[in-house]
Amino acid sequence: MTQYAPVSITAEYKEKVRVDMIRWGEERRNKDPGFFCRLSTLDSPGANKPVWIISDARRKTDLKYFRETYPQATVTVRVTASLKTREERYDVLR
Repeated sequence: MTQYAPVSITAEYKEKVRVDMIRWGEERRNKDPGFFCRLSTLDSPGANKPVWIISDARRKTDLKYFRETYPQATVTVRVTASLKTREERYDVLR
């Protein structure tokens, strides 16, 4: 049987875990900038799909990985929105 984290975990604990996870991720990226990109491509169920849409490549090292690893297939698109639009979307999502 799968065990789930208790619902009553405190906000303080969640924040500590989040900070620890961010630190671990940054340390991993510093050692190997393509680590998470490789996980999302080579070691995933979608690795053999003909088209991938990477919706969140916020680091330059992420873009570098895809441009160097898949130079003929990589197309980048940057989507932007004004602060007003983003605020309106946030209100809708809440």
